[in-house]
Amino acid sequence: MNYAKHLLNISLITAAGTVGLVGCSSGPKVQDFANTASASEEIQKLESDLASAKSNQVDVLAPENYSAAQEALKDAKKTAEKGKDKNALHEVAVGQAYLAKANAAAEVGRNTAGEVAAARQAAIAAGAEKHKPNELKEIDSDFREVTKDVEDGKTKSLVKNREKLQAAYLKLELETIRQASLGGPRSVVDLARKEGGKEWAARSLAVAEKELNDADAYVTGNRHDAAGIATRAASTQAAADKALKIVREAKFAKKASPEEIALRLDNENTLKEKSQSQLAAEQKQTAALSATTKRLKNEEEFNKRYEEARTVFSEEEALVYKQGDKLVVRLKQLNFPSARASLSQSNFPLLAKVQKVITSMGPSAVVVEGHTDSIGGKAKNEELSTNRAEAVKSYLMTHEEIAANNTEIEAIGYGFQKPLTSNKTASGRAQNRRVDIVITPERENAATGAKPTTPAQPAPAAGQM
Repeated sequence: MNYAKHLLNISLITAAGTVGLVGCSSGPKVQDFANTASASEEIQKLESDLASAKSNQVDVLAPENYSAAQEALKDAKKTAEKGKDKNALHEVAVGQAYLAKANAAAEVGRNTAGEVAAARQAAIAAGAEKHKPNELKEIDSDFREVTKDVEDGKTKSLVKNREKLQAAYLKLELETIRQASLGGPRSVVDLARKEGGKEWAARSLAVAEKELNDADAYVTGNRHDAAGIATRAASTQAAADKALKIVREAKFAKKASPEEIALRLDNENTLKEKSQSQLAAEQKQTAALSATTKRLKNEEEFNKRYEEARTVFSEEEALVYKQGDKLVVRLKQLNFPSARASLSQSNFPLLAKVQKVITSMGPSAVVVEGHTDSIGGKAKNEELSTNRAEAVKSYLMTHEEIAANNTEIEAIGYGFQKPLTSNKTASGRAQNRRVDIVITPERENAATGAKPTTPAQPAPAAGQM
């Protein structure tokens, strides 16, 4: 759908004192904003709505209308930069109209082939955008071809192709998990083979190849067992590294003189002694750690884990920042139905990423904070924020490793007690409606009686929910 072409088909009409827009037969009906509306706020809201829609896969379930909404947003931004707020508001209204139409078409798509959307989301959650971007783009292109018909009210093509598309996304999910978990050891085994592994270290290479094949088979049959896959990936990496090392050692021994071999052994023994000395020092340091604190060893390690956590989420999904010795994950795309605390399936991939961050931080204390805007009474908002925090907590506790480690998770609802900004505007209220996950990297010792319930403070740049 060409956005410019649709604008040419839109004509102004005046009714009941408001200015409306009526498009062609396939275009949306557009309702302009009141003169008192803020262009910057409405642009920000449309941008947030588009990001939320994309997280719900509207960009592939209704590609033409979603694309038209995006183009309208771009035009609105450019127009606002020129100081023409009234025109910018009109372009935002056009974008909202296209987005509304996209959401309606997407709902039809989900009802017709929700299993395809679920399989696509699973592939993305596994890391397809990073590890298999071209393959994802190709399947998405096929998906969009059939969902374009849905936007025109035709579902026949989607029904016909849904099994094929679902299978393609499920295959992509598996290939992504295989690449993410075994890509490293596979490349090392290939290198050992290339450097003459069959000639110089046939047994070691065979062991590494068997480890790799066994791990690959396990991934194929247990793609969602993250802990089991991680264990096998580590074992396979060790076997691959060992095979490559032995290949190189064997080749060196074949060509080196007796003195060169003796010198190399002497150097290795010296390094081994140093390693043993370092190990003893580390054990001594570990033993000296306070039995009542169990914090991260040093700031460098915490910063490393912090940087790793930041890479898990996109900018649209969450804001990750440090608060003292704690890590805060401010969820931007956690959407609840109005005045309700039930989680929808679209929230699960984002919460799965939160589970991943929690497990990567080690045994930890976690606080789930619920916050609302100031619309409604204090008691009602406190109850709503508490129930939403509890819903998130319950989902996080479904992770096997979190449950097995007895990770302490506390849910707290603050209502509108801790706003990030003023509740006087729609954008301000949107920022104040949020869920924050506060993670203490290592759990406090029970002997201290301390519980990490300090509420998260505003970050330098707060996101929206």
